[in-house]
Formats: sequence, structure tokens, C-alpha cells
Amino acid sequence: MGAFGTYSYKLKINDDMNLLFGIAVGVLNNSIDFSKAVVRDGNDPYLSTERQSRTVFSADFGLGYTWKKLEVGFAMPQVIGNKIRYKNNAGENSYYNLERYYQGSVKYVFDVVKEKEITAYPLIFVSGAKGVPFQYDVNAVLDWKKMGWVGVTYHSDYAVAASIGVRYKNLSVGYAYDFGIGKISKYTGSSSEFLLSYTFGGGGSRSSMPEPIVTKTESKDSVNDMMFAKLKAQADSNAAQMERLKAEMQKLKNGGENSNTENLTENLMRTGLSNDFVDENGMSINAGYYVVIGSFSNKENANKFKEANIIKGYNQTSVIQNHKTKVYYVYVVKAADQTSGEFEQKKYKNEYPDVWLQKLE
Repeated sequence: MGAFGTYSYKLKINDDMNLLFGIAVGVLNNSIDFSKAVVRDGNDPYLSTERQSRTVFSADFGLGYTWKKLEVGFAMPQVIGNKIRYKNNAGENSYYNLERYYQGSVKYVFDVVKEKEITAYPLIFVSGAKGVPFQYDVNAVLDWKKMGWVGVTYHSDYAVAASIGVRYKNLSVGYAYDFGIGKISKYTGSSSEFLLSYTFGGGGSRSSMPEPIVTKTESKDSVNDMMFAKLKAQADSNAAQMERLKAEMQKLKNGGENSNTENLTENLMRTGLSNDFVDENGMSINAGYYVVIGSFSNKENANKFKEANIIKGYNQTSVIQNHKTKVYYVYVVKAADQTSGEFEQKKYKNEYPDVWLQKLE
């Protein structure tokens, strides 16, 4: 949640050329409820931390340049790049980073029917940030100043959008709908966006009218960021899991007790109760030895991982869920006894180094 004050200034260089400056300054409030985290390590000290809320300063900066019918823009949202600090009950810090974004756009307006003020223009928008893939939008818009607009947009690698809007005096109403394309469409689907705008003053001049809603980069960027964050979190989770497994194995060697609810052996085998697990249809499952190659907190991600392994030729790949922890396990084969299970486990060791044997009693 945020609140900002904005200011813009237009510097006229000559009759055809202008330079524009813009800045927004305000505060952002960010909240995290650590108690709702779904994790494997029940002794993580952050789990004892309740919901926390922090507020920090933030600012956006932008530049614009116009020459006749050419418009070029550059913007830097979250230019300060502040870190939001959280503390657990032990006084240890963790941080949520507000990454600085770099955005640019270029637009050129063509007269279609000059007497009726009907124009058409292409608009190209690019965006990038540290750790985020380069993204771009390509837009084509037909604009009738007195009536409204229609437009189409291509969002790099994930969607094609169509938009339409109408104008009446200083009131504008618009709608946009995007169709997911490519592999990411399975995650994002399609979405709608509505625009309602009223401009005070300006006499309905062109400069006072809102831009057509053809670049929905902010909402889709959030989806993409979430997807990449999930992938990164999964990689980090795998690395952290290996470290925990090593520590727990060493603890067992030293005669210590395993702090997890599921027991672990040197063969990377966990034990649990079959009553705590259900299959993909929510039905109970049989006891046995399951060769697990991945775990997910999101069902769709687990299913996509399963499908990818079926395509590889692992036709028995399936998903089970621990309905107590809400974690999904993707396994490639189920064995009747430990010896057979360990034999199958070794087959996947090179491809999945953290593969483990889940024994359900």
C-alpha cells in the first residue's frame, strides 16, 4: 500500500520540441505474515514471528522528450531502491528489497484523417531490472480524438491484448482483454482491465485525454516476477534442503535426535504415515516406498513438473500431498520394499541429486 505526491514540469525548447520532467515521492507500506508460511523446517525462528508491517520512503523519476509527433520517454520506478527490514523474536534481520526498474518508450503519431483528428501510432515499451529478464511491448493504436480508440498489443513471450475505449467530453471509458500465449499461458491465463477517467479542465484538448489502455505491463510484470520468484525460490529451497539433510544426517551419526516430524536416514529416506497423504484426486494412498524428485507448495507447479517428467519418459510420475503440511511431492516410481526403492532411487541420482525415498507406513 502506498501514497505518493507527483509533480511534472514541461520545458519548451522551441515550437516543435519539449522536454518533460516528472517525479513522485511518497511512502510504501509492506506487510508479511510469517506465521502463515508453509515450510519444511518447523523450528525456523521466523515461524514464531507474527504479522509485521513496515513503511519506507520511495520515489519514481521520469523524463520525456517530444519533437513534432515523436515522443520518447524514460522512467525509473523505485529509484531509491530501499530495503524493508524485518526482525524475528531473536532480533535477527531479514530484508525485502524494492528493486529499481528501468523503463523506456518511443511513440510516433501519424495523421489518418487530419480534419477529423483521427490518428494512428505505434508505441514500443521496454522494461528491465536486476535479476529480471528484459521485457517489451509492441502496440498499434487507432485513435479518434472525439470518439475513442482501438488498439492491439503484443507482450513479449506471454500475451496478445486488444483494447477499445470511448470518449465523451472529458469522460473516458475503456476495456482491454489479453490472451495468454506460449508456455506461460498455462500459469497466467487471460485477464481483463477496465478504465474510467475524468479530466478536469483543459477543455477536452488532446493533451488532457488519457492514453489508451494498451500497455498493461505493471499487472503482467507482477505475474512474471512471481513466476521467476517461484522458480528462484524452488532452486533456493533445493539448496537449503540439501544443507538441512546433511546437518540432520550428521546429527544422526552423532546420536542426536531428528527435530523434523519425518525421520531421515543416511540413505536420504524419510518416514511418515500414509494416513497423512492423499493422491491427486484427494483419495488415500497405500503404504510403500516413494522415490520423490521434487516438492512444491503450489499444486500447479507440481503438476507442471510431473508433466515435464512424463514427457521425458518417466511415465509413472505422479503427485501426492501431505494434507497436514500442504506440501506436494512429485515421485517417479513407487516400490514395495526398501531394497527395491533404494535401487530405483539410484537411477535418478545423477539427474536429481536431492532425490529421496519417502517411506509411508
